[in-house]
Amino acid sequence: MYSYKEAFERGLEYLSDFQENINRFEPNHLVFLLQEGVKSLLKSVLYFYEVDIPSQDTIEALIDILESKTTIKLPQSIKEQLYEIEWIYCEGGCSNDIGNLLVKEKLEISLEAINFLVEDLKEFIIEEIGIENLK
Repeated sequence: MYSYKEAFERGLEYLSDFQENINRFEPNHLVFLLQEGVKSLLKSVLYFYEVDIPSQDTIEALIDILESKTTIKLPQSIKEQLYEIEWIYCEGGCSNDIGNLLVKEKLEISLEAINFLVEDLKEFIIEEIGIENLK
């Protein structure tokens, strides 16, 4: 089991890998990095509050556990975009806007939106856990 600090750092590493390799990796791998990064950031809050992580650790399941087992409520705008990331499916073709943008290499729009979302989520988690606890 990871500590909340390790989960937070692991999430940042996945997301950094996603951003650095946006033009080199296949869409399936990029989506994997993005989803794993988001899940690790969500898990960091759950570990901080000593909440058990479900065996099915989808983004949606992690958000549900976070909101049902703690008093934390993600802003609706962040939550909706996180669900969208969860539902990207690329094997044989991406099925939503973010995935389609990744595939069609219209990455400026997609990457900008993803970067804003990641920053919002990161700041939300830092606020919840406390910057001093993450040092």
